[in-house]
Amino acid sequence: MPTTLDRIVAQRVTDALYLERSLRMEAGGIRICTVDGTVTLEGSVRCPAASARARDAVLVVEGVLRVEDRLVVRQPQAAGGGA
Repeated sequence: MPTTLDRIVAQRVTDALYLERSLRMEAGGIRICTVDGTVTLEGSVRCPAASARARDAVLVVEGVLRVEDRLVVRQPQAAGGGA
């Protein structure tokens, strides 16, 4: 059960992801779970660099003690579609 502090930290993390210009397109696909200062990032991003930027942005948020990065890099869509 998230505490009030967990919810505050989760909101700060969400804000940090949206404020990071290079992550604005990715932020909506990232789920955040915060428990006792540990933030877990889940979801998908388009490249490994976006995962690293998300982790780095979260690490500097006040109240974050540790980050578990469970982000998955999406595979690019093939041009043309067709089966």
